[in-house]
Amino acid sequence: MFVKRNVSKLKNNFRRNNNLTLYFLIAPAFLSLLVWYYYPVAKSFIMSLYSWDGFLSARFIGLSNYKEALTDPDFWMAMRNMLIILIFKLTIPFIIPFLVAELIVSIKSKRTRDLYRTVLIIPMVVPVVVWALMWRNIYDYSNGFLNVFLKYIGLEVLVRNWLNDPATALGAILFISFPFVSSIALLIFSAGIEAIPTSIYDAVKIDGANVFKRLIHIDIPFCIPQFRFLAITSFAGIIADYTAVLLLTQGRPMNRTLVPGYYIYRYSTTDMRYGYSSAVALMLIILILIITFLFQKYMKSETEYYAK
Repeated sequence: MFVKRNVSKLKNNFRRNNNLTLYFLIAPAFLSLLVWYYYPVAKSFIMSLYSWDGFLSARFIGLSNYKEALTDPDFWMAMRNMLIILIFKLTIPFIIPFLVAELIVSIKSKRTRDLYRTVLIIPMVVPVVVWALMWRNIYDYSNGFLNVFLKYIGLEVLVRNWLNDPATALGAILFISFPFVSSIALLIFSAGIEAIPTSIYDAVKIDGANVFKRLIHIDIPFCIPQFRFLAITSFAGIIADYTAVLLLTQGRPMNRTLVPGYYIYRYSTTDMRYGYSSAVALMLIILILIITFLFQKYMKSETEYYAK
């Protein structure tokens, strides 16, 4: 009994010391999160309660910045545009990489699969700025490739100033991601499909299921974790991103391409209203947290236990 008690005591001491070592090793990561992520959010909340231009002393105004944002038509126009962009980017740019991943995984030759992956991943190294400037040249009214091509094939009636026409500006912004085969999404979907146990595919073949049924009942349910991960990360990125709008339209024409990220940028740089832009940014952070929670709670699959 005495020996067992000492052995149990030694085990507990070992676990305690081991836990302390682990806590010590992960402490820098937690400190980095506190300094670079949580502190700026807390600071933004404090700033959102003040009217401050970055130079003069801040004046406490309570929730006035939030009230102003919620009654500003430009803010709601930015939110409307964000909703359109979300619906688009959470559908077509998700479906196409998944289907392309299905086609690549179905290729029997490993060398050919790797070749196709490499070709489709190379565009990932092109900076977003270069991509946007390339499309600005394509959309150019006088010498852009798109208008020149339309004139060449006899469709002059379709020629227009794509980025300055309220009817086409937002669509032109969305189309710059053509052909909508995201390299990261392609890799994640490929890994998810290849991780599906071959025994399940064998059972499906025995049951006589065709490719469409296999896609609906096997591949998509097993790739729900990949869909959820990409949905969460894409959602946060779409809300915060304004690179294309900044380079191509600056929210014009008539705010038809205004997005929340550029809305915050405009008020924090041009108008020098740091308190107001902090309030809008904090509302977007809360929105991202709510949607992320909903994705985690409801976007689930019974097949996820295979990843455990």
